[in-house]
Amino acid sequence: MTNVVDLYQLKSQKTDVQSFNYYKQEYIVGALKELFLTPEGLLSLGLFVFMIGMGIYLVKMFISKMNNDQ
Repeated sequence: MTNVVDLYQLKSQKTDVQSFNYYKQEYIVGALKELFLTPEGLLSLGLFVFMIGMGIYLVKMFISKMNNDQ
């Protein structure tokens, strides 16, 4: 009787992991759709790109000013 219960528990654990992976994948796909297809997502993406670009520009500017001998 214990073997039947153990097999049932293993089967239910396997389906729990599969369902978790399925829902995790659905959340990721939904988040990417929202990021690239909605106006709010595109605005957020544009702000991320702008801030990263601004950070790179400022770091280069600070390094050039520190190396400038006057």
